Amino acid sequence: MPDGFISAAEETGLILELGRWVLIEGCCKAAEFAGIAGRPIVMSLNVSSRQLLHPDFPGHLQEALDTSAIDPRMLQLEVTESVFLTGGAVVGAVFARIRALGIQIAFDDFGTGYSSLSYLERFQIDTLKIDRSFVARIDDASSKSEILRMIVSLAHALGVDIVAEGVENRAQRDALGHLGCTHLQGFLYSRAVPPDDAARMLAPAADGATELDQLLSETLSASGDALLPAEQRCELREQVEAAITTHYHWLDLLNAAVASGESPYSIAEIKRDDLCPIGVWLSTTISDTLRTMPLYYVTKSRHAVFHRSMARLLAAAKARQPQAVLSMQPGGDMMMVAVALLRTLQDWRAIATLDSGLPRLPSEASARDR
Repeated sequence: MPDGFISAAEETGLILELGRWVLIEGCCKAAEFAGIAGRPIVMSLNVSSRQLLHPDFPGHLQEALDTSAIDPRMLQLEVTESVFLTGGAVVGAVFARIRALGIQIAFDDFGTGYSSLSYLERFQIDTLKIDRSFVARIDDASSKSEILRMIVSLAHALGVDIVAEGVENRAQRDALGHLGCTHLQGFLYSRAVPPDDAARMLAPAADGATELDQLLSETLSASGDALLPAEQRCELREQVEAAITTHYHWLDLLNAAVASGESPYSIAEIKRDDLCPIGVWLSTTISDTLRTMPLYYVTKSRHAVFHRSMARLLAAAKARQPQAVLSMQPGGDMMMVAVALLRTLQDWRAIATLDSGLPRLPSEASARDR
């Protein structure tokens, strides 16, 4: 089993060279897959706590990036809570070096052991991965199902991505979707496959479609009806582009406010997400069909968090507080929330551009949905 294998590697000291090989091989595969797909592919790699905290790890990480020549933003390192038990100062310094390269960090198996909310406050985490034990009991009237709801809400409030592990059936998928968790992992989608099979899923056919496109067309909504008629796709595309333009307008306003300490809007007005054009789109303009999608609830939640965060930032900017400047820098609190909302808007753009002529999967084909 993987846990026993990793423990043995750590005890024997082999984990460093093993982890070095995984970093290089994983990054090279990400570059290979991106070339096949014709678009960037994010590669997620597990990292042992002993490997992460070893003095040679930064060099191994840079070696993997140099060898593969991938964009560091296309790499995500998954760590478990064991790494946080070493000491905040050490972990914080390592995370800072990783994030300075543009690499993302995911907290794996969140909710197990001694997982602490303080970790999320002290360290900048891009993604929370919910342990499979919570997903397995999502339909039970148990404390774990309630904790799962809390974790999803917490992730949205913090503006971080969330991935549910161990999704094995459609009921779990749909329940997670209604909670606002749209990133799923598990046997419902695919078991582990050899690199050649993964490459085949990414390779475009003669019409430009890939197996992955077909899978996404089902998984983008709980009901599997993410493919829209041409007229509705055109309408949604216009709405999403307007929303993205509004989003960047807000960021320009915040940068100006941080620089000058002034804003044309009051803090109370900024806090009102329902007055924002994006809020109007979500509450009145968007079609009823799209309101049933999990992505809709995620967008509403992240948009509300975005406006609350803007109000706090504006107050700090008007008071000329130093944290206002830090918050707007890459990796800062405000920018993390802004990036999270932008990702959801880009997901809407992806739905709007899916070709309704793509073949659908048979209703029972989801053993390889992803």
